[in-house]
Amino acid sequence: MKNMPWRDFAALVASIGVVGLGLGATIPLTALSLDQRGVGSGVIGVITAISAFGILGAAPFVSRWVAGHGPRGCMIGAIVAAALSTALMETTDSLWAWGALRFAFGAAMGVLFTIGEAWVNNLAPENSRGRVVAIYTTAFTLFQMIGPALVAAFAGKVALPFAACGALFLLALPGMLLISGGLSATVVLVGDTALQFAFGWLADHVGRRKVHIGCGVAVCVLLPILPFAAGTPWLWWTLLLVLGAVAGAIYMLSLVACGERFEGQSLVAASAVVNASWGITSAGGPLVTGVLMQTAGVNALPAVLWAGAAIFIASAAWDRD
Repeated sequence: MKNMPWRDFAALVASIGVVGLGLGATIPLTALSLDQRGVGSGVIGVITAISAFGILGAAPFVSRWVAGHGPRGCMIGAIVAAALSTALMETTDSLWAWGALRFAFGAAMGVLFTIGEAWVNNLAPENSRGRVVAIYTTAFTLFQMIGPALVAAFAGKVALPFAACGALFLLALPGMLLISGGLSATVVLVGDTALQFAFGWLADHVGRRKVHIGCGVAVCVLLPILPFAAGTPWLWWTLLLVLGAVAGAIYMLSLVACGERFEGQSLVAASAVVNASWGITSAGGPLVTGVLMQTAGVNALPAVLWAGAAIFIASAAWDRD
């Protein structure tokens, strides 16, 4: 298998293997949970199978998504969508909601199947394509077979089974990040997208203000480390993932703070102010940062972000109401 990009192939196989594991676990977990609730076998069959319609529903749009976001960006988005749609089944008993979540899950699987199969074919050398694709499909099938066994082994032993199953999919992200052609911005957005529910849950249980300020402190602590992590891929990706999560949580918890303090028309006005300030800084921030990077170098970017986080912490500490 000459001229084979082994690192990219191994990362892709590892990622699709984890996806297979999660897929293999969600099907029996869904059926088992519905059966324990006394739902009829006909309804169980429909809800379990509805993901197939999600696969069909996503198929016409995959090419367009890949053209706009690239194959890896689409696969990362699909992995996060699969994780969220599975974990959210923990939050409701509504059969209609479960059907919608299974449809979304199927759509995510359709994206992963389509892009993964095309990608592995693109990686494979002409003289060994059959063997390379066989390894890929074998890994997926093998891990999918392990999924039901995993559910059986941990049945009744895991407090939040759907949340745990959803978290399985996130284990596929490191493999995606190892594939050549990094878009650091994508990693930041993944952190922003994947962990917002966790921060919302934490804010509900330990207090919004504590979590809010803690996120600002985390940004200030992690940003100075970023330039030193550039030469260490695993540390670089990890820092970006965490930074995306905590930075996104600052905005999300600002909306929560509006709900805590205002109501009615005042709440609408406060939300408008938050969104207006986001729009202004989103437009002006890149311009100011670009000028500073031209004059002071690339380290101006983390410096500007650090200053913004520091201003947030100061204002949050000052406002104790």
